[in-house]
Amino acid sequence: MVGKPVVFSHNGASGIYPDCTDLAYQQAVKDGADFIDCPVQVTQDGTLICMSSINLIDVTTVTTSPFSSHSSVIPEIQDGPGIFTFNLTWEDISKNLKRKLMLSFLLADYMLKLLAVPEGKEQ
Repeated sequence: MVGKPVVFSHNGASGIYPDCTDLAYQQAVKDGADFIDCPVQVTQDGTLICMSSINLIDVTTVTTSPFSSHSSVIPEIQDGPGIFTFNLTWEDISKNLKRKLMLSFLLADYMLKLLAVPEGKEQ
């Protein structure tokens, strides 16, 4: 006998909302997730935050913020420049940056819709 599958959500419902946000986590629960992956990063003031990348350039609007000049290269973390969570305080991040919706998840959503097309009804 096979039991009910366990559903893990990576960063919440990140195809609908920006990843690692309350909205994404709440939607994942509504969608039936049993467990939610929450990658944790640390800010300059020691606050722990759920964010999928330590590099704020990857997941926020930091490049269009007052902190766009805070770029540095830390080869132990990545080859190119970044603005890292530990370079800013929680107040800096929460009051000045917005999360980005990850486009790769939009593509995944499109692919899922294509897979849902009934057999013989390809577009």
